[in-house]
Amino acid sequence: MSRQLHVEITADHTLIWTIDQPRARANLLTRNFLEVLDEEVMRAEGLSHARGLVIRSGKPGIFLAGADLKALAHTPPADLGPLVTLGQRVFSRLSNLPFPKVCAIHGACLGGGYELALACDWRIGTEHRRTKVGLPEVGLGLLPAWGGCTRLPRLVGFLRAVQIILGGKSYNHRKALGLGLLDATVYPEELVDAALSCLGRGCRRSSFHIANLPPLPHLLAWKMQGQLRRRLHGNLPAVPAALKVIRDSLALPQSVSFSQERKAFVGLAATPVHDNLVRLHFLREKAVRGPCIRTRRTLPPIRNVMVLGAGVMGAGIVQWLSSRGMRVVLKELYPDRLACGMAGIRSSYRRAVDRKVMTPLEARQGLDRITPVTTRASLRNTDLVIEAIAEDLPTKQAVLGQLEDQAPEHTLFASNTSALSVQAIGKGFHDPSRLLGLHFFNPVHRMPLMELVKSESTSRMSLARALQFVRRIGKVPIQVRDQPGFLVNRILIPSMLEALHLFQEGESVGAIDSLMLRFGMPMGPLRLIDEVGVDVARKVSQQIVNHLSGMNSLPGTLSHMESEGMLGRKSGLGFYDYGDGTRNPVPNSGLSQLGWVSNPSIPWQEMRDRMVFCMVNEAARCLDEQITASAREIDLAMVLGAGWAPFRGGPLRYAESLGVKAVVASLRDLSRTAGPHFRPCPILEQLSWQKHPTSTNPARRRSSPAVLHQP
Repeated sequence: MSRQLHVEITADHTLIWTIDQPRARANLLTRNFLEVLDEEVMRAEGLSHARGLVIRSGKPGIFLAGADLKALAHTPPADLGPLVTLGQRVFSRLSNLPFPKVCAIHGACLGGGYELALACDWRIGTEHRRTKVGLPEVGLGLLPAWGGCTRLPRLVGFLRAVQIILGGKSYNHRKALGLGLLDATVYPEELVDAALSCLGRGCRRSSFHIANLPPLPHLLAWKMQGQLRRRLHGNLPAVPAALKVIRDSLALPQSVSFSQERKAFVGLAATPVHDNLVRLHFLREKAVRGPCIRTRRTLPPIRNVMVLGAGVMGAGIVQWLSSRGMRVVLKELYPDRLACGMAGIRSSYRRAVDRKVMTPLEARQGLDRITPVTTRASLRNTDLVIEAIAEDLPTKQAVLGQLEDQAPEHTLFASNTSALSVQAIGKGFHDPSRLLGLHFFNPVHRMPLMELVKSESTSRMSLARALQFVRRIGKVPIQVRDQPGFLVNRILIPSMLEALHLFQEGESVGAIDSLMLRFGMPMGPLRLIDEVGVDVARKVSQQIVNHLSGMNSLPGTLSHMESEGMLGRKSGLGFYDYGDGTRNPVPNSGLSQLGWVSNPSIPWQEMRDRMVFCMVNEAARCLDEQITASAREIDLAMVLGAGWAPFRGGPLRYAESLGVKAVVASLRDLSRTAGPHFRPCPILEQLSWQKHPTSTNPARRRSSPAVLHQP
């Protein structure tokens, strides 16, 4: 018996292994655990009368959460290959045991944890929200190398295996069952009995999948490779590498396929893409599970929320909160807007049911937690009021000021403003200490970031309650100062302004946006303006330009489009023509009526640098002004809130990868050719004269300047 793996043999010769690593919150795959598992498999090989094996977890909400990423990051490159070989050997010996093997999965079973499950014959999961299975390695710049790329196609077929591995997602028990990742689901209290019963099915027979027959995998992979080149622009090497290994696994002996997995894994682990993605993973974990703000008094819990405004943001916030167990009052002055908002919420719940994210009962319960009102509503039991009305300072001041007089002392007030000063919004408050900013990002159900805006008057108690609330509803909090644009919009707006100037100078919509897509952004800046709304983008941009010196000017393009009713996706026309709501809009040919004349004359490298380096410069300026605590938080916020190319690590990490001196030189060149707003900010000028320390980590041989990320 091992302290990490508790072994029990029942009266009918059934083995039950319980994974329970001591003094650890989660079970993780480490070299030591693999060695322990290897010993137990060797003992099991000598049991001639064994009826079967059940593997379960002793942790309440985690089965096996994959490899220990911290240990993996500190593993020297020369030791990675042997570590992968060890895991492959252990799982293969487990798979070859002559009796049936069942994984009883409750909680997270991800990455290497699910690869262990794949080495078993059957996988039973619990019908519980904590049960998640999947192979997310591609999201970390790697691929499943402990047999995942080899075994999964044989289990679920080539096409589904590609979908699962290249998608890099984790799936709840319903979706996992539908994809074939689980063979059955039961209630948690029935899990062990169901697993023991499943042993009666014997060892699993090979599955037949038409898509696995040659030459179909090669033909399908060839078509997918073209699609991936157009979508990824060569930015995520793990995706094509995984596709190749999956394809070849169906034509190669298992041992050769394992060798392909190992070779690809070791190569990917040495790339900066992997370094950046793992770094962001740890930054996100720290933000979500970081320390709370200490206060002398117990924090009143937030259970009942009132949201003001049933527009796109208000409705999105209400749907998210109600799905997280909050009771929400949705208050809107106009019945037609309220009806439209509720229709959007119901549609969101229907889509969640269709995608098997939740059951019809859970969706119904979420809707039941919403109370829509147009009349005056009591605030007696309201713990939090979130204002999500028009981005107009006097309106926000008036609405929140009236509600403060009606609310009890424990009620916290928050504005969802994206650019206005929270201090100014609370100017008329009797007690501005209980007002702060909670900036959700659109669409609320997809964007994980939440900017927590602390004004000069916000109390420590209010900030602590808000932080607790944000973590409870599953968002990633970043605390920011109450400055124009806060953090994400302040860094993002300069790129949008630059794109507008390039458009005015005669560059086409398609050329501008495609450059940023190739850089790795999820959409181009002009398409983003359409999604936000031309009128909203103009208003927010103007506020930031008016209040921050050194910004580029706001061209008149957006005002002209607004006057012509070209408001973006919501009106069907913007920089793109959305026709009947197509997902692939084309550039709007009517823009020439606004005076735009095609005159492509700027080299693409200069266009890209103008849109990228203005964000780098502004991010460094935010660091200098201490808008948030560190450069790491700036990078995380830009990835989660603006979709900054995650494999580049964020704007400041990107500057480090290029070298601060090179960035400063490029900014100086642009300040001469494109405008003085590109003049390097003081902190970059200072750092360009310092010697950059290199990494002392023996696992990383590349130079890794870290001056921007020193405490």
